[in-house]
Amino acid sequence: MEIDPHNLPSEVNLLQQIVLQLLWAVEGKDQLLARVQHQLAQLLRYRYGQKRERIDENQLFLFAAQIIAASQRVNAATSGEEPAADSSSRADSKEKKEKAERRGHGRKPLPETVSRRFTLGACPRIHLKFC
Repeated sequence: MEIDPHNLPSEVNLLQQIVLQLLWAVEGKDQLLARVQHQLAQLLRYRYGQKRERIDENQLFLFAAQIIAASQRVNAATSGEEPAADSSSRADSKEKKEKAERRGHGRKPLPETVSRRFTLGACPRIHLKFC
């Protein structure tokens, strides 16, 4: 129903009905707009993730020993003393030695219990093309 702004009815009841229809139309459009904005926010959250990265506080305890050891080294360096050797620094040095001793990836060498024999097989004349 189109309303001509220059020819409005003068009856109060008719004007009230027109206003109610306009209010319902506006409410419907507001609900549609809110629904579309919500869907857009969900899609953006799905596409790009949360607005900020959340860290579990329990995960910070995993690095507590390394943080304490680093702060002790800094304090010892500023005071001129040797840093106290603790179990975390010993574990780090052992890991570095193990990594240095390892060679690249690939197959492991055969055990000593396996004997190596070189055999040359005969190829039948039929399969000579493929040998």
